[in-house]
Amino acid sequence: MRRPLASLVATVLGVLTLLLAPPATANTSAAPTAFLTADFSRTSTWEGGYQGRFTIRNSGSAPISGWTVGFDLPANTSVSTHWDSLLTRNGTWYEFRNAGYNGTLAPGASTSFGWVSRGTGLPAYCTVNRAPCGSEDFDTRPPTVPTGINFTSVEETSLTVNWAPSTDNRSTFLTYEVSIDGAAPSTVPGATSYRVSGLRPASGYLFRIRATDLAGNTSEYSPAVLGRTSDVRPPPRTMPTAPYVDMGRLAHRQSEHPGIGQWAEELQPGRHHLTDLQGDVVQLLRSPSRMGRGEHQRPTGRRWRRQGDLRRRGR
Repeated sequence: MRRPLASLVATVLGVLTLLLAPPATANTSAAPTAFLTADFSRTSTWEGGYQGRFTIRNSGSAPISGWTVGFDLPANTSVSTHWDSLLTRNGTWYEFRNAGYNGTLAPGASTSFGWVSRGTGLPAYCTVNRAPCGSEDFDTRPPTVPTGINFTSVEETSLTVNWAPSTDNRSTFLTYEVSIDGAAPSTVPGATSYRVSGLRPASGYLFRIRATDLAGNTSEYSPAVLGRTSDVRPPPRTMPTAPYVDMGRLAHRQSEHPGIGQWAEELQPGRHHLTDLQGDVVQLLRSPSRMGRGEHQRPTGRRWRRQGDLRRRGR
C-alpha cells in the first residue's frame, strides 16, 4: 500500500507545480524585413522613342544592400543609353543592377535609374530582386478580341485592313497580330490598321487579328473576315499613229521639185516617192525629174490632208 500512496503524492505535487508556475513570456518582436517596389514612368516622349525611369523604394523595416530590376521590351524597342545602373541584356530581357553608389537603401529610402528607348514599346514582366515590381500580382487577363474588321484603299495588289481597338484591364498600349490565310502573323504595335501589298488581283484573302498587352497576355483570334483585291484595270486606249516612211532603208535626197516645193525624194527600184517636210507621201506617176507642174497622185494614207496646200506652195 505504501508504493501506490507515494506515487499518488508525486503526481499531486507535479500538478501543483504546473499550476503555480508563472506563464512563459511569448517573444512578440518580429525580425526586420526589407520590401522593395519599383515604379516605372516616362519622363519625356517623342516620335519613335521616350526617356524612361524606374524608382526603387525600400518600403520595409530593414536596409537593403543591392537591387536588380528586370523587364521585357517588345522586339521593336531597345535601350540605346542608360545611367545610374549596370545593364545586362538577354534578347528582349533587360536587367539593371545598382551602381556602386546607389545599392544601399535604408527603410523608406529610394533611388532611381533611367534610359533612352529606341522605339515606343513599354516594359512588361517587371521584377525587382526576382519579385514582382509592385504589391499586385502579375497581370494574367488578356485583352478583348478585335472587332469591326473592314477594308479600305483596295487596289489590284494591295489593300488596307482596319479594326476597332481592343480593351485591356491594365494596358493602354496594345500590340496586334494580323494573320492572312492562316500564315504567320505580322506584328502591328499600337495601330489599328495595316497595309498589305504583294497580293494577287481579283483574289480573296481571309484576315484574322488578335491583341497582346504589355504583360504578354494574348487574346483569341477574331473570326476570319474576307478581303478581296480589285480586278485588273484595262490599259488606257491610245490613238493610232500615222504610217511613216523608214528613211533609213531608202536612198533619199533633198530636192525642190518644180511646182511642188521642198520634198525628200526617195528612190527604190521601180518606185519613186516624194515626201514633204511634214511626212506626207505622194507616189509619182513617173520620174520626178520629168514630172510636170502639179502632176502627182493623191495619197491614200490617213496623213494626206494638204494636197491643195502643196500646189499653193509650188506656185
